[in-house]
Amino acid sequence: PESATESNEKWGCPSVAFDVESDVSEDYSNVVYVFWTKWSPPRAIFEAIRKLFPKVQIRWDYHQPDNNIKGKWVRNPK
Repeated sequence: PESATESNEKWGCPSVAFDVESDVSEDYSNVVYVFWTKWSPPRAIFEAIRKLFPKVQIRWDYHQPDNNIKGKWVRNPK
């Protein structure tokens, strides 16, 4: 397993994803991933996907129930 430092450098959060689920529409026009990370959302993954796929719409919702922190990151292509 990765250490918290390695995970933070690689993914932008101090834990690896767990309880990962995915769903892909038949025509591949919609892909949904649901996963959990500890302590914070993996911002580095969001930024990497945004750069690799500039025409893809991305929406990430996050929630930290212990701290009552929640929000969303949205990227709408031009």
